Amino acid sequence: ALREGEKYAVDPLFEYLFDLHPFLKEIEEYKDVTFINSPIEDMPSDRNFDIIFLLGALEHIGEIEPVIAKIDDLLAPYGTLVVLVASYANSAIKNIMSFFDIYPYHPHHFVNEDIIGLFSSYRLKKQEQMFEIYRECPFKKQGVKHEVYRIDKAIARIWQLSGEWGKSKNILFASKILLCYSLASLIALLKREERPIYPFAKLWVFVFQKQ
Repeated sequence: ALREGEKYAVDPLFEYLFDLHPFLKEIEEYKDVTFINSPIEDMPSDRNFDIIFLLGALEHIGEIEPVIAKIDDLLAPYGTLVVLVASYANSAIKNIMSFFDIYPYHPHHFVNEDIIGLFSSYRLKKQEQMFEIYRECPFKKQGVKHEVYRIDKAIARIWQLSGEWGKSKNILFASKILLCYSLASLIALLKREERPIYPFAKLWVFVFQKQ
């Protein structure tokens, strides 16, 4: 969607991804993108960027503070930061997911207030649910149903995960998954803040402006 200006993409897994999917290098829209195969913390601060996108990254970062500091170094004055992140409906569900720690590749769990707090020195311009954005997408007219709100799908997924780990003889972890999702589902139903979904987090888009 960005047709003008210099474009950089930073991710420590690019070499792996390009080896796995060589066709990615041939995509026309990527021809003018400079790919940097390193953590963003290692990126030199010798240039400023008008827009920085942080897409589905915060949940996976071990140490968040150095990343936020680097983004602040790289973002130009009055620049825009767009953050896409999975956020839980309430802190009770977030605390359950954190306590059981069933996703080793998700060292962090958030509610919306956490994200706003992380970038409190910036002005929050927009806070929007990705599902609301999806509502306007053309695929809706093609009869495709978005099923993120189906509680039966959530229950089916819980049993699937439990079964997979049960087959691997890791009964303790299978029980942990079952208990974690059962408690989270119960809280989602009792609080009735929103319809329960799998995995109880929704994608949110936050748009901040550096002051």
